Amino acid sequence: MVSVVRKITVLLLVAVMVTSCVACSSPSTGQETKDDVQQEVTLNLWYTDNGLTDYLLQVAKEYHESNQLVTIVPTVVAPEEYLENLYNGSIKEQNATDLFMLSSDNLEKAYLMGLVASNDTYKATYTDAVYGKAGIAASSYDNKLLGYPLTFNTTVMVYNSKYAKAVNTFTDLTNYNNSYQHTDENAEVEYIVKWDVANLFTNYAFLGSYMNIGGASSDDKSVFQLNANSMKACLGEYLKFKTDYGIITDPTSSPLSCMTLFRNNKLIYTLANTSELKNINDSGVQYGICKIPDLTSSLKTNALSTTQMMVVNPYSKNVAAAKSAAKAMTYDYANEFYKLAGNASARSDLDNYPSPEYSNLYNIYSNSIVKAQFINIGDFYLNLEIMLHQVWNGTSIEDSFNTLNNYVTTQLMPKTTSSK
Repeated sequence: MVSVVRKITVLLLVAVMVTSCVACSSPSTGQETKDDVQQEVTLNLWYTDNGLTDYLLQVAKEYHESNQLVTIVPTVVAPEEYLENLYNGSIKEQNATDLFMLSSDNLEKAYLMGLVASNDTYKATYTDAVYGKAGIAASSYDNKLLGYPLTFNTTVMVYNSKYAKAVNTFTDLTNYNNSYQHTDENAEVEYIVKWDVANLFTNYAFLGSYMNIGGASSDDKSVFQLNANSMKACLGEYLKFKTDYGIITDPTSSPLSCMTLFRNNKLIYTLANTSELKNINDSGVQYGICKIPDLTSSLKTNALSTTQMMVVNPYSKNVAAAKSAAKAMTYDYANEFYKLAGNASARSDLDNYPSPEYSNLYNIYSNSIVKAQFINIGDFYLNLEIMLHQVWNGTSIEDSFNTLNNYVTTQLMPKTTSSK
């Protein structure tokens, strides 16, 4: 059994044992989700991120008020052996969790364990137009839509719009940096450009356009390509950040430090993950969101993304009701997600975000690179991060890349190709 950190139970307000229906009105659209039930239904929901608790509690409460035969019981559990415990509860203990939160990079594992039912009831709702191309791709496996996208993480550039504007390339940013002049009006500014250059997720964009891992669907094991020449050229541009912007890997370049500097008008340009945007907005700083600039006019960038989704367990005794609840949490009540969870909903057609800049965020997310869903892919990302560290710390680009490529071709994927 897993260690339960906290259990939230929404009590049934009415106990009736006659035919009723599950009906959830969307606060933002007025649409309804309906599934017939003939008795009281309890839906157990597992998740590992305590930051979702307030949102899940509120949705469970509101959903029950509209569907008095249905009780949703969210339970936050330890992340260790998460899927294994779900499996054991479903198979060995005959105590299946009805629905659960899952990161897109674990979708293959959950699917192959038999823990994922198809998202096939609300096909008109879960589309690229509503959740973006990346959201739908991340929630699909083997050409089947499985998950219900709830939220996401990707990396963007944020800039202080009081002093600067969006740039298209790092060439433009370097020109701005070199021509910048301190005046009385910008006396509070201490840094022009700074971010954590060591974190792979943040810096993946500098290589992402020249790696094809899993194809457009992110789950095709036959597709694993590294464009050697382009990746080496990108690493050369990445290394220039050290001299062009004076970035060093010390505590002043940590994500926390950079966000503190930015929120206090002391830093003009930085890279931020989605989860950091609410704190930026709450600080009152004037800011803009843009895609991570291309390295040059010919070397493109594209950020990595992961999607947190709701998944319905096919071993549930109430699959139809669980699917209705999954839709409620990821679509019907999505306009409450930002306020209660402090992050962007994966649903992109909402109008209640605090800044018009969020339209840029959704465009970036929709066109981002979905992190591969392979079970055995973790070591590749680890080795990719090691390569970045090696290059930054002085190992030659040629040697660093060759070490990575050798790992890929000899240990990771028998069918891997590396294009010259």
